[in-house]
Amino acid sequence: MKPRAYDSGGPTKSGGPTKSGGLTKSGGAPSGATPSGGALLWLLAKIRLQGMFLSAFKGSKKRRERPSPLMLVLIGLLVLYVVGAMVGMVVMMAWLMCPPLAEMGLGWLYFAYFAIMAFAVSLIAGVFMAKSQLFEAKDNEQLLSLPLPPRVILLSRMLSLYLFDLLFFLFILVPVYVVWLIVGTFSPLGLCLFVPGLLLFPLLSLAASALLGWLLAMATARIRYKNLLSLLLAIPLTLGALYANLMMYQWIGALAASGAEIAGVVRRVMYLFYCFGKVAAEGAALPFLLFAAGTVLPFALCLLVLDRTFLRVLTTKYAGKKAVYTERATAARAPLSAFTRKELRRFFSSAGYMLNAGIGLIFVLVGAVALLVKGPELIGLLAEAGLGAFAGGQMLGAVVVGALCALGGMTFISAPAVSLEGSSLWIPCSLPVHGRVPLHAKTLAHLTICLPVNLFASLCAIVALRLPPLMALFVVVLPALFSVFCGLTGTIANVYFPKLDWMDETVAVKQSMSVLLAMLAATGLLIALGAFCVLLTPLLPMELLLGVCTVVLAALDYLLYRHEDRGAAARFSALPSRQ
Repeated sequence: MKPRAYDSGGPTKSGGPTKSGGLTKSGGAPSGATPSGGALLWLLAKIRLQGMFLSAFKGSKKRRERPSPLMLVLIGLLVLYVVGAMVGMVVMMAWLMCPPLAEMGLGWLYFAYFAIMAFAVSLIAGVFMAKSQLFEAKDNEQLLSLPLPPRVILLSRMLSLYLFDLLFFLFILVPVYVVWLIVGTFSPLGLCLFVPGLLLFPLLSLAASALLGWLLAMATARIRYKNLLSLLLAIPLTLGALYANLMMYQWIGALAASGAEIAGVVRRVMYLFYCFGKVAAEGAALPFLLFAAGTVLPFALCLLVLDRTFLRVLTTKYAGKKAVYTERATAARAPLSAFTRKELRRFFSSAGYMLNAGIGLIFVLVGAVALLVKGPELIGLLAEAGLGAFAGGQMLGAVVVGALCALGGMTFISAPAVSLEGSSLWIPCSLPVHGRVPLHAKTLAHLTICLPVNLFASLCAIVALRLPPLMALFVVVLPALFSVFCGLTGTIANVYFPKLDWMDETVAVKQSMSVLLAMLAATGLLIALGAFCVLLTPLLPMELLLGVCTVVLAALDYLLYRHEDRGAAARFSALPSRQ
């Protein structure tokens, strides 16, 4: 018998491409033959990349919907905006750094600085990505059940992670080299060695992130509160990245002023980055060989460690503390309360969900504490700088309202809530309750988490800035109404754009069309209300303008609630039949 082509759920008769990650005849193997090692590796990596980047825009499995041309245009514009913003920021920093360092003969330090930046960004983004993609992917058991060597599965995942890390290095180091070609000295050998160096550099960050993800997976497998540990590790990394972004231009000034001293430290402590800088700036051959060895050898060691432990990490189930059954009465709850408690348990049991969907709450808490400590000092600084109008209660209150609403727009707990139901969506849809109840519960869970944090931040601002009573009322009410808007928008958008066939729950949280639409809606509304207040500030008092904004937000919240209660609820009940 000829071997059939396989997908992650079993053999397929047609051999056609499948969304579940199948190995098909069209994947590069001859008809009726098993794919070769290289073709099989690339096919698995391609499936994984599609799951990482394209899953947010695919339609349902039954109807195999494709995005409309308008949606493709919008997606393309969004990608161009994100890439353009990132590249533009890098070019602006490079343009400030390159001339002084080139004049000082420290072109290698210029490249080393941005190489450190690219390495740090890819490492922070790659640690938890490696943990989820290598050891916690939803299809791990399905792939292990197929006639595939575990080494091939591991290499395919590593290849997809390598391409993911390579994007960061391309977006940062290529614009940096273009600026060097304009301002610095062109070296043909440097250009020839820069390209392979750029391709080798992600191996170092991939080795570090994969080993850290491996250690994290090994550590969290033995403890009960593994999601809490992952969250406690992720928060300092996120805050550290934010701090580095805020201090970036100050560090650039320090480099320009004390380049020679910093160059000596970088050369002694970060010799590998020094080698890359010499390669890119001068085309030095010996530093290139040392750099190549310093990237390939750690990656080979990482592959050796993971190859020997990959199967054991995936298949070992550590014994936990045996639960002792204790008979006790279970309190009867209303359907809305029961569904809300379920949504809250899901949010607090997933580190990826908490970190990605609730990142705005972390910024709100940090900002509230900072304002409570530095508020009086901020008022004094504004007065000394001649900005007395901004030191007054009206303008400061308006700025606080805008800041709290902007950070609230970064919190999208309800936007992936429907997608996270996954293959269990039929359960809430088949229960004897109206479809509005699960939807209201998802929105209510969003508000239960966000409103106390917003209230705490509002009270901190009122106390620290000594706001007048009417402005203090707006500082409390407007961010709360904006949180209601974000919660309702996220739930409704997820009903219309669910992503239920995810391999890893972070895909549903981070790469969902509903999340994107919810954030764009919040940003667009905030820009519109902000422009309204700024344009009419010379004509009308700020309290009146904020009152109009309050009425507009309340009206939008009412309309969205009515739609969630009727149209969105009916669509939610019919979702299982659409998939």
